[in-house]
Amino acid sequence: MDIRSYFHEMRDILEKKHIYLKQVYELTLKQSEALNANQLRNFIDLSCGKQDIITRINNLDKHFEGIYELTKQSKKSEAFDEVFLKQKDLFNMQQTIGIIQDIVEEIRQLESQNDILYKKLISKTMSSLAQDMSDRQDQISRYKRMSNYKKSNDKKYNKEI
Repeated sequence: MDIRSYFHEMRDILEKKHIYLKQVYELTLKQSEALNANQLRNFIDLSCGKQDIITRINNLDKHFEGIYELTKQSKKSEAFDEVFLKQKDLFNMQQTIGIIQDIVEEIRQLESQNDILYKKLISKTMSSLAQDMSDRQDQISRYKRMSNYKKSNDKKYNKEI
């Protein structure tokens, strides 16, 4: 493969990564909505979908790194048009990388907000479960007292007969 092909492939990888990151951003927004609506199950489902995309991004990054290494090893002697093309491709890749970095930062900020919302939701859920458990234990205790009271009254009644 020649240097031109390497640069085209790297550019294509960056464009795919950009698309995947936009999908991650959209899913992160939906996670925010789910957390704000106290929909923990929906949040978890969205997390699974996001993880699949992140795996694809990681694979793209590995592929990009491999091509980048091949590009560095390519011959230094190239025709003028290849050097010019390479610089144009480099400029396009730099622009795409800048856009990718912006999206990554937006995702980080959303993730940070979601982390706070998630912790609040979990805390609220745990408090609710603890209260439910306490209420159930209280109900069981009352039931046992009623049962013991009934047994006690049945014994008194049987003695009188």
